[in-house]
Amino acid sequence: MVGPFRDFRLRTSVTDLTSVFSWLENINNSFSFLWLFRKLNETDLENKCLDFCREYEKDVSTDLTEEVNFLRSIHSANFQSECLHPWELWNTLYQLKFESLFPNIVIDKDFLYDLCGCCRS
Repeated sequence: MVGPFRDFRLRTSVTDLTSVFSWLENINNSFSFLWLFRKLNETDLENKCLDFCREYEKDVSTDLTEEVNFLRSIHSANFQSECLHPWELWNTLYQLKFESLFPNIVIDKDFLYDLCGCCRS
């Protein structure tokens, strides 16, 4: 009996891990434009912002597209690194007191970190 039970547990664990990784991949696909905005062309960035706004319409305003474009335009003058890790970007926005300029980006980052915290627990 140990063999079949062990195989069942292994299959269940692999299925659970696959589900978690799939969920995390979806989260990454939804939020990644918030830190990859410098690498995306204008059309792709706008489409990602609009898709995000549609998906989270109760939490985020359509001003998100303008905010991300503005952040893109001031990035090199205000941020030391060309490519900031999401945590670094979020912290830098707060350190520079830019959260009032980018309320939707800050909300999105808070939402992302809440989701990540749920995943860890």
